[in-house]
Amino acid sequence: MICIVFGWLFLVLAVLFFFAIVYECSLSKKLQIQPILKKYLVHVLVVIFLFALITPLILYLCGLFKVNRALHNSDVLGYYGALIGGVVTVLGVYWTLNYESQKSKEEKRESSLPIFTFSIHSDTANNSNTISPFVIGENLKGKFKDESEKLNKCSKKLIDRREKIKESLKDFDDYTIEVLAKSNPDDEEKIKEYLEYEREVIKRNENSLDKKIRGIINKRKICRLDKSIILNISNIGLQPAILSTIKFIPKGIISSSDESKKRILDYLSVQKGEDTKLKVIFDCYFGNQDGLNAEFQEWGDLELKYTDLYSNQYKYNIPIKIKRGTVQEEDKIPIEQFDLIINKSQLPIQPKVN
Repeated sequence: MICIVFGWLFLVLAVLFFFAIVYECSLSKKLQIQPILKKYLVHVLVVIFLFALITPLILYLCGLFKVNRALHNSDVLGYYGALIGGVVTVLGVYWTLNYESQKSKEEKRESSLPIFTFSIHSDTANNSNTISPFVIGENLKGKFKDESEKLNKCSKKLIDRREKIKESLKDFDDYTIEVLAKSNPDDEEKIKEYLEYEREVIKRNENSLDKKIRGIINKRKICRLDKSIILNISNIGLQPAILSTIKFIPKGIISSSDESKKRILDYLSVQKGEDTKLKVIFDCYFGNQDGLNAEFQEWGDLELKYTDLYSNQYKYNIPIKIKRGTVQEEDKIPIEQFDLIINKSQLPIQPKVN
């Protein structure tokens, strides 16, 4: 029976020795074993405790506690007392170290928390970090093209008429100069009034055509946002930050669309008190909505993830709103345009901790 006891002890030592060899290999060969050991450390300790707990029972069943046997008159209660005391001590040390570790980690986090402010503006920078486009609603691309062809045919006649009116307005201005040059000074004021009235009639016709053209644009069922913006990131926090990923999460009028894939930011740094600019490109197709021309509507979130110097992970969800309209430069045909802004009221001051 003594051989059985020593056999069990030898088995335990062999298992511990095996774990020591594996650990050394993980250090020398840089294998990914340490996280596994850390993950299952509690399980191993529980197994060892249970083994130590039932060992006296096994030995009792083997008869080693009988008279004239190796463990006769052994202090089993003392053994269990020492075992429980050891377990309590180990748990106390573990909880103390874990508490101190969490406390230290939280103190480091608080002392190195990078806090951002954000703003967006038109694509005018040349030195920005360009992100590959966020493509949303690509399944509507075909419908958008078909609808665009139909609308272009409808608006072509109006645009041609507008061009003719524009040319006639130029000719009328030349005619006005010529008439005034030849007019009698006594009749000049009356001629001016008449010519101005005729000019206003031509101008009203031009404005009427512009209104009809805008009406055709507003009748779109499928819209396209093809726009690039500069996302300016200002670090007003305590330490530098390292950007990791960014993605677009559709909401509001495009909430049925799928999220974009993450864009890797190649660990761009944002130094304390400095700015970093990202060039964000949208290529999105979506259904036209009532009220989109009247006020800004919810569009989606730019989810920006980053880390601090201690590898603590954070993220901001930057809420974006959109408004649709038509713009017209002087002597130009009206065109569709979208404006994007950050919803400051929904933008959190501090980031979420991942």
